[in-house]
Amino acid sequence: MNKHKPLLTAAALLSVVCLIACFSVGCGDEQKPSETTVPATATPSPTAAATTRPTRPVNHVEESFHIEPTTVMPNAHMIGVDVMLQDELESGCEIYSAVTLLHYYGFKIDEFDFIEKFLKTEPVYTDDEGKYIGPDMNCAFAGDPYMGYGAYAPAMQKAINLFLTQEKSTRRAEVDKSSTMKELCEKYIDKDNPVMVWVTTDMFMPDGYVEWIVGYTDENAQYKEGDTFRWPTTEHCMLLIGYDDDNYYFADSLDATVVGYERESCEKVYKEMGSQAVYLK
Repeated sequence: MNKHKPLLTAAALLSVVCLIACFSVGCGDEQKPSETTVPATATPSPTAAATTRPTRPVNHVEESFHIEPTTVMPNAHMIGVDVMLQDELESGCEIYSAVTLLHYYGFKIDEFDFIEKFLKTEPVYTDDEGKYIGPDMNCAFAGDPYMGYGAYAPAMQKAINLFLTQEKSTRRAEVDKSSTMKELCEKYIDKDNPVMVWVTTDMFMPDGYVEWIVGYTDENAQYKEGDTFRWPTTEHCMLLIGYDDDNYYFADSLDATVVGYERESCEKVYKEMGSQAVYLK
């Protein structure tokens, strides 16, 4: 299957951010999505999936990519961030997005301290009957961030808030599961607040799943123990940082750069992945 290529990467973006104007307006009209057929479920073993979570070859980047301070243009808005490279934690896109978000607000923490001190992880394993057992990903990171699966918005919110509490910060992470991506831009991006969002690698609709029986839950559970959890194998978390008339822009740790995708594709994929967002207030 051919994959979408990002419509905008770092080199092109630098040309865009140089055109600074003196005011900002809303996100513009939302495009109407076309119909998309979701492929049938695939159920490889969790062990196999853990070694094949889709990634793009990373660029050889010595330093994290930097966007200059917030740029405002008519019908566009871009927030300045330092984009981290997802190198050692191969399955840690949620972690890199969270740490990038914290860095934007001036907090000092790296990805390794974040997973060791604040992020709840639970294994995905085979029980004595040969059944695959794992967590509700709303409650914990499934598997090992070095080579595993992922975590959903409530689990990441909980980890971020544990860190913020330790820092004695008045800021708190919040989950938004009721907004379109256009509305995220209106509510947060226009106010210079980046947002973690759950989409897919290269912004294709999910095309395969891994299933396991839920064996761990907490107060954020959306499944009961014994339910079947389906993880989309192309699940990806990025930091939404901007938009223009045609595209949404994201800090993407896979390439340590900023990528842009068509609004229509983003809205469809974001909705399919549960419209999950985390922001700081």
